[in-house]
Amino acid sequence: MTDLSTPPGAAPKTIRAMLEEHRKNPTCNMCHGVIEPNGLPLERFTVTGQWRDIDWQANAPIDSKVTMPDGSEVDGPARPASLPAAPPRRVRPGADDESS
Repeated sequence: MTDLSTPPGAAPKTIRAMLEEHRKNPTCNMCHGVIEPNGLPLERFTVTGQWRDIDWQANAPIDSKVTMPDGSEVDGPARPASLPAAPPRRVRPGADDESS
């Protein structure tokens, strides 16, 4: 387990900065390099869905811009136009499989 806590006397870092430090370890980057491009655009939302522009721990602006694995740039939670929308899923009472 990696300790991302702020050392005594050090200035708090943003979540993004802590994760960038964590990804320097090649073993950690194998997973984090894949999941973080999808998660960092959502960083402006709190766990309760409240919008924020400032990282409360570091008292610094949140940078939600990422480069996706395909090279496209995403800034924030807007769905890139290049991605197809998922078709709506109809659920019928009593249906027990996805083919309904």
